[in-house]
Amino acid sequence: GVLTNNPFCCAMRGFGISQVAFAMENQLDFLAELSGVSQYDIRHINALRKGSKTLTGQVLQDSAGLVERSGTR
Repeated sequence: GVLTNNPFCCAMRGFGISQVAFAMENQLDFLAELSGVSQYDIRHINALRKGSKTLTGQVLQDSAGLVERSGTR
């Protein structure tokens, strides 16, 4: 995942998922600070959207659960 900038793939509960998710979230915060982007914006910029391809090759054809932002928050 480090070289490809893609997150891990595994069971949703257990097996160390919470530790890895915590580390990924901290890295996003760190990258946001380094680049001068808000923590919210870096997640929104990199979020999956309709038409995005997942790690398993699935193309999200209908929705990815993130609504488009309007001009205000």
